[in-house]
Amino acid sequence: SSVINFQVDVFIYKDFAKAFDRVGHAHEVRLKKLHTYGFSDFLFQLMISNFIDRILKRNGYRNCRARKKPFISKRNRKKRLNFAKLHLKKDQSFWSKVIFSDESKCNTHHNDGPIKIYKKQNQVETVEHGGGAVLVWGCMTAAGVGNLVFIDSIIDKYLYLDILKDNLQKSTVRLGLNGSYIFQQDNEPKHSARLVQEWLLFNVPKQLHSPPQSPDMNLIEHLWNAISRKLKNKHITNKAELKSAILEI
Repeated sequence: SSVINFQVDVFIYKDFAKAFDRVGHAHEVRLKKLHTYGFSDFLFQLMISNFIDRILKRNGYRNCRARKKPFISKRNRKKRLNFAKLHLKKDQSFWSKVIFSDESKCNTHHNDGPIKIYKKQNQVETVEHGGGAVLVWGCMTAAGVGNLVFIDSIIDKYLYLDILKDNLQKSTVRLGLNGSYIFQQDNEPKHSARLVQEWLLFNVPKQLHSPPQSPDMNLIEHLWNAISRKLKNKHITNKAELKSAILEI
C-alpha cells in the first residue's frame, strides 16, 4: 500500500509542485482580494480542492464510490482457506454432480442501490415505487439449470422446505443425475434450520457444506448476474412482464 502511494506521489509530483507553487505564491494576494469581495478562507480552500481534483483527473484518476467489502473474521478466513484446499484437486466428475442453489431478487427496473452517472443533465429514469421486484429460487449444475420458482411471499424455513420438496428431486431428474448428486446451499438461517437439515439428511445423498461468509463460492451467483444484465436491456413495467422475461432468458 505504501509503495503504491509512493508511486502515485511520484507520478503526479510535478503537477502538484507547480500547482502549489503558483497557489502558494499567490495565496496572500488572492486571499486579500477574496476578503475584499466578502469571500472566506473556507471558500479559498474549496477552490484549492477543486484545483487538486482537476490535477488528479488529468493524471488518469477518477472520482468513484468505494465498493463495500464485508468484514471476514480470521476464523472464517481460515475456514474458507481450508475449504479451498480440500476441494482444490477435485476433478470434473465431482463438480458435475454438484447442484448449486440459492435465491435471488430481480427488479423490474434497475438495482435497488444508488446509481452514479455522468450526463449533461444529472437525471435517471425512475419507476414509481421502484417498479416492483420478484424473488426467485433456482438451482443449476454443469449440465444446465433446474426448476425456477417464483416466491410471492416472505420466505422462511417452512416455505424453503416446501420449495426443496417440490423442486429438488424434479430438478435432479431433469438434469439427468439419477439420484446421484451433491447438494449445495449457503448458510442462511432458513437453510441451516434444524427442520431443513433433518429433511436433507434423509432425502439428499450428499451435501457440499460451504464455509461461512462465502456467497462468492456459489456458482449460481454468476447465473443471477447474467440474468440481471440481460434484464437491463428489456423494457419491463410490471411483475408479470418481469417473470416472463426471466423465463425467456
